Amino acid sequence: PGEALPNIGYYLKRKMKGQHNFLFGLTNDALGYILTKEDWNSFERYDYVTRTSLGESTAGILIRESLSLVEEAATK
Repeated sequence: PGEALPNIGYYLKRKMKGQHNFLFGLTNDALGYILTKEDWNSFERYDYVTRTSLGESTAGILIRESLSLVEEAATK
C-alpha cells in the first residue's frame, strides 16, 4: 500500500532465483513512500518524501517478508 523507492525493488530482484523474475509495484500517491533507514530524511529538497513515508522501519519489514517469500518460492 505504498510506493517503494527503486533501490528496494532492484535489491529484491537480484535475490530472486527464478528464470523470469518480476515485481509488482504500486505508485501515484498510495499511503506513502516506503523508505529504507538510509533514505529516511535524506531528501532535503523533497522533504515530503519523508513526511509521507510509512515510517523508517517499513522498508526493512517489506524486504524481510519479501525475501521470505522468495526463499519459499525457490523450494517449490
